[in-house]
Amino acid sequence: EAYLQPIIKDKTKDIINSIQKSLEFDLIITIGGASVGKYDLVYDAAVQAGVTFSFKEVNMRPGKPFKAGKTGNSLFFSLPGNPVSSLICSQIFIGPVLEKLKGNKYSLKFKDAFLLEDMKKNGKRKHFIRSKFVKKNNVLYVKPFKNQDSSNLPILNKANSLIVRNEHAPAIKKGDKVKILKLEI
Repeated sequence: EAYLQPIIKDKTKDIINSIQKSLEFDLIITIGGASVGKYDLVYDAAVQAGVTFSFKEVNMRPGKPFKAGKTGNSLFFSLPGNPVSSLICSQIFIGPVLEKLKGNKYSLKFKDAFLLEDMKKNGKRKHFIRSKFVKKNNVLYVKPFKNQDSSNLPILNKANSLIVRNEHAPAIKKGDKVKILKLEI
């Protein structure tokens, strides 16, 4: 059974109270107030509410401010407020946890696809690049979208997959094979 708390003001006391009201649930998910730096309001409030974090950020793009921990019998996930980051972190981290909580065997299913255009080398974080794949003669082909800004919802709306680029991956050429993750939106 799911319960949606009302939107909370960016005040530590209000965030603490909301988390404490949610402790009866198996899973607590916050959206927003998770950042890197002084705008990371949820982390301090969650610690004060009794959450012990397993990690405070992930080395990925988008979604670096994603956090996970536990308090009592409740798992705690803090999603970034940016909608693209939030959706991708939900797909990669929360979806598999929900399936396991339901007793299902689940793992992310990566597929091989051939690039339809060149891609530059990747930076220091794993990058989940919004893309569109097509299937021709039982073979997958994928094209990344140009604008990968994490606030770009129209691109997310057009995407049906994510190209997965590891940290410091070299430049790759059209026709090279890449790993993709189908978006389950």
